[in-house]
Amino acid sequence: MRGISAIPTYVVMQPTTLCNLDCSYCYLPYRQADNRMSVAVAEAVASSIGGWARTGRFSVVWHGGEPLAAGREHLGRLLEPFSDSVEHHVQTNATLIDDAWCEFFAAHEMRVSVSVDGPRERNGDRVNRGGKPAYDQIRRGVDTLRRHGLPFSALCVVGRPEPGQATELYDFFLDLGCDVLGINVEELEGVNTRDNRHPAEAVTGFWAELVSAWRREPRIHLREIEWSLRYAAAVLDGTEDDVLPRRLDPIPTIAHDGSVVLLSPELAGFHDPRYADFTSGNVLTTPLARSWPARSAHPGSGSSWTGSRPAGRPARISASVAVPTRRTATSNTAGSTSPRRTTAVTARCAYWTECWIMPEITNPRLSEGGEADPVTARVRDAESGLAALLHEAETARRERAESTTKDGSAVCAWNHFENIPTFYNWNNRPR
Repeated sequence: MRGISAIPTYVVMQPTTLCNLDCSYCYLPYRQADNRMSVAVAEAVASSIGGWARTGRFSVVWHGGEPLAAGREHLGRLLEPFSDSVEHHVQTNATLIDDAWCEFFAAHEMRVSVSVDGPRERNGDRVNRGGKPAYDQIRRGVDTLRRHGLPFSALCVVGRPEPGQATELYDFFLDLGCDVLGINVEELEGVNTRDNRHPAEAVTGFWAELVSAWRREPRIHLREIEWSLRYAAAVLDGTEDDVLPRRLDPIPTIAHDGSVVLLSPELAGFHDPRYADFTSGNVLTTPLARSWPARSAHPGSGSSWTGSRPAGRPARISASVAVPTRRTATSNTAGSTSPRRTTAVTARCAYWTECWIMPEITNPRLSEGGEADPVTARVRDAESGLAALLHEAETARRERAESTTKDGSAVCAWNHFENIPTFYNWNNRPR
């Protein structure tokens, strides 16, 4: 990978910070406050992405808080500025889904992904504001989706990987009826400060067991597994350049107030005394495309870069970005960025200065410099063992009659835009 792409394939938008649940592992601040996105913010984003949407598949992912907590009327107004060429997706806890919401999804051709952590006993972290389990409400929402014939994806958080869990979860989601399943192993982030470190053998054992469960009955498009296999197949065919883009998708996340953060939606709304508020602009004052530096502004993004890794910490980056307004060290408020702009701003955030030398970004594109890519080498070394698994994955895709696009990915809420290195860096979890 060579830096950040100038053109994203999707944006994440926060229609409200409010969430009607109070999940133990949630990383978001202010989820008790109903800070709603204005139509002006949606209009600014829509005007910025018009050209991108005309050149290929482009998605807007509505993420919260709980997006449905914004209400159908308000969310509908936020959708209006976007052209018909834009796909809309929503990540929801499903507790508010009723017949009216299903009619809304159908009318707007909105793809739905449901957050649920497995059977009832695995959902202890997903509770309402009174501390009561939300499982029955979640299932009621899912049942409503199914009654309306609306396909959906599922996103599951695994808090404590343990033997037998992967099989249990996969069987649950087979019965739930989701078309696509994504698995996130819980991590320390945002306001979630509980110790959730896991032994490496527990995590690798979980994924190995999940692969076995999927091979037994591959009716679900299993996000992590099938993307990894797709990349492995491309490496063996010598076509990995068609699968792995040359630059990271910037994953621009637009918070309710129009402020923009890159690479990690989890950073929206946070402040750190070392790095300020992580914002790189605001769509109300600056076009979205100018919220991250031009490719030539970064080492690793220009065509003349040799791919060699800088020694030690990278040099300061000069770029035209908004200077965040500084706050107290205890503040997490997602305020506006300062209108003052500069052409020589120190990139205080480690995400800006260190991402260019992370091996999972730079190594896949170091062939020009002669340095071997260890991931590619491991895939080629395992070619004989991968043959059967790759064949099974391709057969499963055909039998599912999966709705795909030219990029070969399933149509779902959290799948097509998660290219492998972007997904790795966003989640920073074992894969």
